[in-house]
Amino acid sequence: MRKEEWEQVREEILGSARAVPDAQLQFHLLAKHATARTRPFIESRLHQVAFRPLCKTLEARLEEEFAGWPSSFASLLSRYEQWLRIQLREELSAISAAEHAAVLEPLEDMRRQCQGILQKFRDQLAEKISRLFGVKLRTTETEIEVVPPRAPDISVGRIFDHNWELVSALIPMSLMRSLVRRRFVEKVESEVFKNLSRLTSQWEQSIIASIRSAEKASLRRFEELLETVRHLLSTESVEGSVSIHNHLEQLWAEIENLSTKQQQA
Repeated sequence: MRKEEWEQVREEILGSARAVPDAQLQFHLLAKHATARTRPFIESRLHQVAFRPLCKTLEARLEEEFAGWPSSFASLLSRYEQWLRIQLREELSAISAAEHAAVLEPLEDMRRQCQGILQKFRDQLAEKISRLFGVKLRTTETEIEVVPPRAPDISVGRIFDHNWELVSALIPMSLMRSLVRRRFVEKVESEVFKNLSRLTSQWEQSIIASIRSAEKASLRRFEELLETVRHLLSTESVEGSVSIHNHLEQLWAEIENLSTKQQQA
């Protein structure tokens, strides 16, 4: 095959010069969509599986334990804050661990879609090579390795903003204890909501960081794949090969090796 003919074949295999910008745009749009979807998805998931059950669990525990708590308002308030913070930290840690895989859905969907773009490009390369030279090549793309999002550190802030201890001496607990108990029970729901929102934000930040990492990894693999093909289809490289068939097998071996190295990195 003459140099001019090989250059035409090379251009047909590699396709348009816009291959990289087009792929970059596709990966960026997938990442943008996954990013926008992340918080609503986590909020919906945690509200569905955790909000009402956790409220009921903590309210029931509070009803059981309240009778044995101190009689002074200041001591009662301190005991309640300490109790609720411990309960929330333990329960939210368990929920976060249990829902770890579920909340990663936007990231995993984006990763699979990026994988599909890379696989489609490999399939197109293999199809063109098969059509032009009759050489059948394996076309399985190795999976994109995504840095796992870091699980949030569960922390619970102050329960009450006001310093109620300053007026505790003025509160007649013999008359107000039942009212205080009801107020404590009501407070559980708002604290569960607030801390589930905080957990959502922590997961959101961690997952979005992994989405950006997956976007960069996908584009990097595409660019390296394209550059490997471009180099191995250069005229100088072909002239030194024994045959077109052998050269194409060498090309695909290089591509397979590239994917393996990226997976191990």
